[in-house]
Amino acid sequence: MNYFCNGLHIVCIKEQHIDQNCYLICCGADAVVIDPSYEPRILEALEQIAPQEILILLTHEHYDHIAGVNQLRQRWNCRVVCSQICSGLIRSPKTNKARFYDRLFIFRPIEERRRIHKIIDPQYVCYADQTFQNRLVLKFHELEIHMQTVDVHSPGSVVITIDHSLTFTGDGWLGDVIEHAGRKILPDAQYRVNRIVFPGHGLPMIPECNEEKNES
Repeated sequence: MNYFCNGLHIVCIKEQHIDQNCYLICCGADAVVIDPSYEPRILEALEQIAPQEILILLTHEHYDHIAGVNQLRQRWNCRVVCSQICSGLIRSPKTNKARFYDRLFIFRPIEERRRIHKIIDPQYVCYADQTFQNRLVLKFHELEIHMQTVDVHSPGSVVITIDHSLTFTGDGWLGDVIEHAGRKILPDAQYRVNRIVFPGHGLPMIPECNEEKNES
């Protein structure tokens, strides 16, 4: 899916098994990647861009949102940024949930489970290059990026806002869902005013640029 919002081209690449969203934003010869999964189409899209540098931003520590970090590092010059808590949790397959990831598919058809087992790595770990507590403001090319820790979904969760208008919530906002896995979720109303919201799963809320959305 391709979105054109506020002069930016955002590519959403969905992981095919659990509908996780990875976002790519082109910045000249470079790129921002938010929550890279193991979906191979992420690599294919980046190969077309051929970036000199990739800024990887993590909304939280769970395996489905970090599983592509090491693959990107192997091919490109990458800088990974996340909260300090997230940084500690992604270094263990127990705390990043890679060890338990296959349990999500226990009721799926056997052939699908076999395909998934060939892809996932239950011992997966990765690391961050830059961390922060509470709040971080970054400049990347012409983008102004704000990362703010939030007490939702998981201990290392953050909300990412780009140019004061595009908000990437990870699993802290899932459409109209305001509660998930027993944890408090970001108030739905908080993101319904003057915001374009890209969640970690499901479809974005893009009132200002619906007419510019294209399927790919």
